[in-house]
Amino acid sequence: IDRTLITRPCRATLGEVLANPWLDLEPLAAVLNPDVKARALDEWLAHFGITCAVRHQAAADTLATAELLLRLWPAARRSRCASLRGLSELAHNARWLARQ
Repeated sequence: IDRTLITRPCRATLGEVLANPWLDLEPLAAVLNPDVKARALDEWLAHFGITCAVRHQAAADTLATAELLLRLWPAARRSRCASLRGLSELAHNARWLARQ
């Protein structure tokens, strides 16, 4: 996900960007599951058998994304990532490597 998809509407609506941390699960899922060819949230949800009640509805998407994070957590722990910072760094590094 392009961070501008989050920051641009925040800046336009609120006049500022929220300071809270966020984590893009797609690159994290990709680095933790390199044999899976999924690249979009819907593909990752399908891969893990997660049902989203109503796609593109905030509460339903949030619940499905949380379930995805729970499915990724064991692989993250095996990769020695046990914190938001560690997961963020792993996802960031995956995005950086994908651009190279």
